[in-house]
Amino acid sequence: MKKSKLLSVVLLLLSVSSCSDAKPTKSECIFKIEVLWKDASTSEKNSILEEVMHPMSIRSHSSFQVVHAGGSYVENRYIFYQLTDLCSNKLEISESFTEVISIKYKDKAEFKVVRGVYEPGINTIIRNGKFWSD
Repeated sequence: MKKSKLLSVVLLLLSVSSCSDAKPTKSECIFKIEVLWKDASTSEKNSILEEVMHPMSIRSHSSFQVVHAGGSYVENRYIFYQLTDLCSNKLEISESFTEVISIKYKDKAEFKVVRGVYEPGINTIIRNGKFWSD
């Protein structure tokens, strides 16, 4: 009886620890922002995109201490980001981030979160690494 209880406790602890170490999938970490350009020259657009797509940009422009794996600019209108951590908070992170950059660049562009689930690929973003389970 004692052995079976001990075995049950050990198995429970192992299952709990493996759940906490589970890595998210890439799609759980991807979010999309729409860029609505206003009065911005090509040079200004490139400068803004370079800043907001930098891997440290979310950390420096939001209340979250997170790094992303980079951004991908698609169709001259959308930016896809792939987080390396805090993926379960991607909606809050993306909203906080867009709020700050929308204020900073209010004369040049408007940024809006586009809610949805996005798969990694050539039409979104493709980043590989140890941060994701796939």
